[in-house]
Amino acid sequence: MQNIIDIKNRSASIKETSQITKAMEMISTSKLRKANKKYINNTAYFNKVRMTIKDILTHTGDISHPYLRKQQGEKTAYIIIASDKGLAGDYNHRVLKFAFDEVSNIRERYLFVIGHMAKNFFYSRNIYPDVEYLNASQNPTLEDARAITQDLLEMFESHLIDSIKVVYTKMVTSTVQKPVVLRLLPLVPEDFLDIQSETDYSSILDFEPSPKKVFDILVPQYIIGIVYSCLIQSV
Repeated sequence: MQNIIDIKNRSASIKETSQITKAMEMISTSKLRKANKKYINNTAYFNKVRMTIKDILTHTGDISHPYLRKQQGEKTAYIIIASDKGLAGDYNHRVLKFAFDEVSNIRERYLFVIGHMAKNFFYSRNIYPDVEYLNASQNPTLEDARAITQDLLEMFESHLIDSIKVVYTKMVTSTVQKPVVLRLLPLVPEDFLDIQSETDYSSILDFEPSPKKVFDILVPQYIIGIVYSCLIQSV
């Protein structure tokens, strides 16, 4: 009799677990669908804004601006994007291992980590990030990207850092993702070789009121957009 009761209890437990698992799967599918929709909408912007910067760099002639200055030293700020939680397969391990290999040989570095997992990863290796943005990786907003960009631009414009790079997980296809590093500043034409321009022209662009004024406005917005896009792709 006891065995029959145990079997019934076990059966009920399995059925209950199955129902919970099915509910979790439905929630995950819904979240993935929303994330994919946001990613698809944002990818067009991501590519367009990089294409615009490429066109400007290619067709502006010889202009001078702090955002275009050649890298003077090795002081590099890294934005490293991971998640706030585990249970994401090898996602965090891959991007954080990639980031660790990237920054290990840089003597003068600043780490801007996004997500609890990134913070914990570096803490466990006795590396303490300079700035931590927590709870921003699950549902990133433009305000998150704007705050991160503002801090970095102030450091760059004050010559506290020589370059800014972001390490994130690029979505190649819906089933293939890979960690990559993307330089944000200084703007270097070679970083845009993967972007195909939609416009075929050879004339030099003119800016009003001046190239410097345009870059003062355009580049910060460009970096905000790229940081936000990297956050979206990582989600």
